[in-house]
Amino acid sequence: GVEVSTQHANFIVNPGGVGSGTATDIMRLIAQIQERVAEVCGVQLECEVQLVGDW
Repeated sequence: GVEVSTQHANFIVNPGGVGSGTATDIMRLIAQIQERVAEVCGVQLECEVQLVGDW
């Protein structure tokens, strides 16, 4: 799976290496982060990542 970096919270890392985390896993984590920040802080984060392909 993927997780937020312990060294810099603005990075998502795949600690298991190639094949253990997918693009879908990353998008799910981004959505979870956005939802949590909205609940706790009342701020809507915008995703700066440009998505390529079919989602």
